[in-house]
Amino acid sequence: GRTTLAVRSLNAIFTLNSDPRPFLFYKPPVVERVTPLSLYMSSQVQLVIIGDGFVNSPHLKCLVGNQESTARWKNESTILCDAPKMIAPKSGNASLVISINGVSTHDSGVQLQLFPDFKLTSINPSSGPTTGRTVVHVFGTGFVDTFQYFCLFGLKRSKAEFK
Repeated sequence: GRTTLAVRSLNAIFTLNSDPRPFLFYKPPVVERVTPLSLYMSSQVQLVIIGDGFVNSPHLKCLVGNQESTARWKNESTILCDAPKMIAPKSGNASLVISINGVSTHDSGVQLQLFPDFKLTSINPSSGPTTGRTVVHVFGTGFVDTFQYFCLFGLKRSKAEFK
């Protein structure tokens, strides 16, 4: 709950008090689910973190591994966190940690799976009629069969299948 914090110095002659400052006690947050659980190292996706006890704080943040990201409070059971671009790309698992006050951290118990970025090497064919329906084969490295993909032809989105 909300209270105030004051500092007091007791001296043999007088008592000195500071002006009280607001202080908030909160229960540690509990994370129930995170979406997505898998992402590419340079992903700029938003993590949706569902749980309980999230506090609307200007110091709210997430850490993926050791990379920090600002979090946005949606309500007591949901916060949104932009997945940080990993500075030291290393695939594998990374812990998701939450901080309400910017200092104390709370381990969510969630491990995010990180993958090296995919790289496009070629497409075939490289042209097609304006009427569409041309099957384009996309080749590259780092594609993960559990991810959902789509292709963009300019601003037009098209379904992609992993094979």
